Amino acid sequence: MGPEVHVMAAPRQLWKVGERVVITEGAFEGFEGVVAAVDDERQRLTIEVVIFDRKTPAELEFWQVESAE
Repeated sequence: MGPEVHVMAAPRQLWKVGERVVITEGAFEGFEGVVAAVDDERQRLTIEVVIFDRKTPAELEFWQVESAE
């Protein structure tokens, strides 16, 4: 038998609805927004980003944002 391998998941941020975030990857990189919904199972967030004075929902993965606070 080969050596035993242990895989550890990277720690994740606990996101909350209403939290301000900065998008770090993707088409909206650099935009700031507010968490509108959290899907822990799929590790996705719905972020409301204001573009041209309108709130626009963007669905992103946890790793694509960081806290703005």
